[in-house]
Amino acid sequence: MKYDWTQVLTRILASVNSEIYDTLMACVLLSTIQLSIDIELIARLTGNSKEAPVRINEPVTNNEVTYDDNDLLISKTDTKGKITYCNEVFMRIAGYSEHEMLGQPHNMVRHPDMPSEAFQDLWDTVREGREWHGIVKNRCKNGDFYWVDATVTPDLDSKTGRIVGYMSARRKASQQQITEAESLYRELNSKRGSQGR
Repeated sequence: MKYDWTQVLTRILASVNSEIYDTLMACVLLSTIQLSIDIELIARLTGNSKEAPVRINEPVTNNEVTYDDNDLLISKTDTKGKITYCNEVFMRIAGYSEHEMLGQPHNMVRHPDMPSEAFQDLWDTVREGREWHGIVKNRCKNGDFYWVDATVTPDLDSKTGRIVGYMSARRKASQQQITEAESLYRELNSKRGSQGR
């Protein structure tokens, strides 16, 4: 037999005096608030949240992975940022197999030197249906790093126009782009570090 627990609880509470009722309702309300907080925390930790948690991928090395100017790294994600497609070039440079990447959050290649502000800007932009462009330092599976000149675009459903995922195309960043990005990211990370003290 299936019960409507709301009705059962209401009948029980109706039989107690108003002071006990108020106390019980306050406890229920507080428990509901705490439960929703706990559910969101679990969702963030397990990658099931609408907002991808900040991911710190360590350890890192000082070894830069170089690749050809003509190499094009391609990936697709769902609306939560989980990888649904990755091309051979992306897998080769990042050092992961397709099996290791599919279904994982794209931030699995996030380098700890990347400021969270850059990714907040990316998500804010693409969720509005606009294209995002930026220079990104990524981390390889073994801790090495590589720089990309990235373009991320929303993938729209052809019938509804709704965002169904995101596509990313990345090429090798120029040395000038890397130098400018390193300077900006160092400044952003420094500001965040000094505010945390």
